Amino acid sequence: MRYNCVVGSRRSGTSMLMLALRQAGIPTLGLKYVRLDTSLSFTPTEEQREGNLNGYWEMGDITLKTGLQAEHKDLGMNGDLIKIITECIWKSDPTMINKVIYIERDTNKVIKSLLKAKTIVEEEAEYFKHKIAGDKKRTFDYLEENQIPVLKTKYEEIIKRPETLKDLCHFIGQGDWNTGMKIIDKKLNRTK
Repeated sequence: MRYNCVVGSRRSGTSMLMLALRQAGIPTLGLKYVRLDTSLSFTPTEEQREGNLNGYWEMGDITLKTGLQAEHKDLGMNGDLIKIITECIWKSDPTMINKVIYIERDTNKVIKSLLKAKTIVEEEAEYFKHKIAGDKKRTFDYLEENQIPVLKTKYEEIIKRPETLKDLCHFIGQGDWNTGMKIIDKKLNRTK
């Protein structure tokens, strides 16, 4: 089984992109969490829920800790889309990854969003700037080493031009981007 992946750092727009691609009709794995959910190893705080107005799209530990492993071979169908953050994509078994859409967001805006959601404190901001850059490099090294096709996109570009979804749907090989872009809300770019 080989899955397509949406990959990005925390607060980079991965959940928004998963929701938009699901809306476009691309089969996705995971669940949308808006309220507290104790079945997740990650439980969003009130501030974090406020930071993601449309909810979080997660697949539990696969998204946040382990990446795709052999025991995940029966999660869904070949080509289904799953979200994995940069911190654990390189833990994945590369033979289980078909294609990757990598979404990035301006690092200063990611830091501002992490601070607003109280995921980090001000004293950690500089460390997290370096961590985001290191995780990105490690992710692209992993993808290149394993010859995994990747398409890069930017959060700010998707917000500004939702029709960017056309390229993403074409890359995955399916989906109605016109329907998917209806979920993109320019008001989501609130860290100006």
